[in-house]
Amino acid sequence: MVKNEIRPLTGIRGVAAIWVVLFHFKNDLLTLVPSFGLFNPLIDQGHYGVDIFFVLSGFIISNVYNVENHNLSFKKYRDFLANRIARIYPNYIFCFVLLFVLIFGDRIVGNHIGGVKHVTNSLDYPISGIVWHLSMVQAWPFIPAKWDNWNTPAWSVSAEWFAYLSMFPLSVWISSKSFIRKHSILLIILILSLFVMFGHKEYIIDFKFNFIFQITAEYLAGCFAYLYFIQNKIKVSKYSSYLDFVIILFICLIWFSQTIPYNHYLILFAIPVIIASLTQENSFFSKLLSTRLFGYLGRISYALYLVHAIAQRMLHVVVPTGKFTSSPAMAKIVVTMGYLFFPILIAAGIYHLVEEPSRLALRRFFTPRPKVEVAR
Repeated sequence: MVKNEIRPLTGIRGVAAIWVVLFHFKNDLLTLVPSFGLFNPLIDQGHYGVDIFFVLSGFIISNVYNVENHNLSFKKYRDFLANRIARIYPNYIFCFVLLFVLIFGDRIVGNHIGGVKHVTNSLDYPISGIVWHLSMVQAWPFIPAKWDNWNTPAWSVSAEWFAYLSMFPLSVWISSKSFIRKHSILLIILILSLFVMFGHKEYIIDFKFNFIFQITAEYLAGCFAYLYFIQNKIKVSKYSSYLDFVIILFICLIWFSQTIPYNHYLILFAIPVIIASLTQENSFFSKLLSTRLFGYLGRISYALYLVHAIAQRMLHVVVPTGKFTSSPAMAKIVVTMGYLFFPILIAAGIYHLVEEPSRLALRRFFTPRPKVEVAR
C-alpha cells in the first residue's frame, strides 16, 4: 500500500477503468452473450468513467501537494512536472510503441488488422502525427494531428498533460484565496454547470476545445472538492455514512439517464460528492473499494485504460467474436472470459514490468541523491 494512500479513492479508479473498458467492449460482449444487454443502461454511460478520472485527478493532486499551503516556485513546479512525467509517460510511450510494432509489423506479414474496429490499415496511422502524439499534445486545440488515430484512449492523457501544465499552477493560486475556500461548493456547481451548458457540439468550433474545457472544469471541480474536504473534515466524516445512498442514487441516475431531466448535471455534481465522501471508510461502498481486489485494480487502472483498445484489436484478430455466434455456450463463455481478462492481464504485466520500475527510475533520475563526501 502506498504511504498516505486513501484506499477507497484507489479502488474507485479501478471501477472507473473497468467501466470504460466495458463501454468499449460492449458490442463484443453482446455478440457472445446477448443477455449482457440487460446491463446496457449502465454500460452505455461508461464514458463517465473518464469524468471520474478527471475529477479524481484534481482532488488527489491537490491533496498530495497540499495546494492550500503550497508556495509554488519554479523549482517546485519543475519537480511537480517531473513527477507527473515519471507517473504517466512510461506507460504512455510503451503502449504507443506496442501499437506501432503491431500495426507496421502486421503490414509486413499480411495486414491481418485490416478491417478491425476503429482503423482499417496502417495508412490510418499517419507518420506525420507521431511527434504530436509522443509529445502528448494531440488533443490540444490548433495541433495539426487527429486526437484518435493512434491509441485512442490516450486523448485523455493529452488533456491531463494540459491540466498539469496550466491547471496545477492555477489551482495553487486560487487555493490561496479565502473566498474560493469559503465558497468551494458553489464553485463546483458553477464550473460543472458551465461545462454542461457550453460543452455541447453546437457551441464549439473544434472538438478538441471540448476536451480542454472538460479537463479544466473537472480538474478544478476536484480541487474545489478537496478544499471543501480539508475545511470540513468533521462534517464530511459525519455525512459520509450516507455515501451508500449517494452511490445508489448515482447508479439510478446512470441507469435511467434517458428519462431523468437534467441527468447530466446531476451525474456530474454527484462525482465530487462521492470522491470527497470516499476519504472516509465508514460506509459499505468505501469499505468495499478499500479491499485488496479493488486496490489492485486501482493500481493497474492507468495501464488498463491505456492498453485496453490495443488489446481489443489483438483479440479481434485472434478470436473475432463473429466466428463464435453459432458456437456452443461453453465456447462463448471461454471467449467472453478471454475478452474480459486479457486486457487486465496485459495491464498487470505493464504495471509490474514497465510502470513501477520506470516511475522509480525516472524519479531517481530527476531527483538524484546528494553526494556524500567520504572522509579520508
